[in-house]
Amino acid sequence: MDTAGITDTGGSIAAEGQAGIFALRAKTAEKLCDSLLAGPLRQCDINEVERQLGRYPRGMVAVGARCVCGRPLVTVTRPLLDGKIPFPTTFYLTFPAAAKAISRVEASGKMAEFTALLQGEGSFGCSGSTGRSDDHGKPDGSLRSGGTGSTGNPGSPDPGIVQSYREAHKLYLIFRHHLAQKLGDSEGHISGISAGGMPERVKCLHALAAQSLVMGRGVNPFGDIVLDLIAGEFDPSVCRCSGHSIES
Repeated sequence: MDTAGITDTGGSIAAEGQAGIFALRAKTAEKLCDSLLAGPLRQCDINEVERQLGRYPRGMVAVGARCVCGRPLVTVTRPLLDGKIPFPTTFYLTFPAAAKAISRVEASGKMAEFTALLQGEGSFGCSGSTGRSDDHGKPDGSLRSGGTGSTGNPGSPDPGIVQSYREAHKLYLIFRHHLAQKLGDSEGHISGISAGGMPERVKCLHALAAQSLVMGRGVNPFGDIVLDLIAGEFDPSVCRCSGHSIES
């Protein structure tokens, strides 16, 4: 029996199904943008981020993710700073403890390992996503159907990790484009550019982890892995903050 037609039909149906799923994720990314911009930016959040960074957070329009205590972890930054400076990194990690922990992961050589995995030159040598919820309470796979955030077993790459990473890149661009439209900003100089080296390389783990914190588990596979690797030092669901009140 000739099964070529059956196989082709099945592949076509599967492709259409995946396209439909991604379309839903794209709409979810736009709705997330709308919800984050729904309220006015609070002065206490600006003050806290300025304290974290040691400088005024130019272009900050919203808080994308928070610690359970309310402190900002990631800001949403507009695509055009001061009306003239292109800024592609929409999700900017500001929380010092997370930034320091991720810097140590970068120093260990994980970026080269992850890039080799994407290019088919390496094997996967660390555990995948734990499937935990992020600080917004969004479950694993919050922008993905079926919760496919896991990267598979240690020592063997997930066959879908390249596709997942490319989709993370596209969702990043969709969110930023929606943001730009709402704010009236031009994306002319950063069109097609997301952050962190996506979709072909891994160049900044801070940017990838920031996307995971804002969009939830199951969107950016490497962002999820990084959060797992630093869970002993930073976890958005466990407050390790100290010092002044966020309202001060």
